[in-house]
Amino acid sequence: MTLRNIRTSARNAMCDGFVDDFDAGVAAGNADMQIGTATMASVLAVVDFSDPAFGAAGAVNPGEAVANTMTGNNAVATGTAAEIRFRDSDAATIADGDAGTAPPADLILNTTSFTTGDSVSVSGGTITVPENG
Repeated sequence: MTLRNIRTSARNAMCDGFVDDFDAGVAAGNADMQIGTATMASVLAVVDFSDPAFGAAGAVNPGEAVANTMTGNNAVATGTAAEIRFRDSDAATIADGDAGTAPPADLILNTTSFTTGDSVSVSGGTITVPENG
């Protein structure tokens, strides 16, 4: 079933429920986003989220949660980025997505070519529950 015309309060609640999972790990540390090759065969870089990882849904736009500060690191491997994996502080997978240089990729990069030691940073991000699924 594809839902349409989802009420704003419901969209915000669904979005908050999802992004709260980023902060659900019991281990010390923060959630992170791994950037990897196809099928996550190799992790190329890791970007750390702050704690909490996201602000409240609806604070900027209905059904949307904006990421708080993310800290980049240096690339740990050389390869072509194709996927992302979100993990909580226990390193449990929350969700996977696509990486690329243009939509419909979930993470838009200026290049998908990574070289060990390259500086990797992400300037911002949002998680959105659309009004019309």
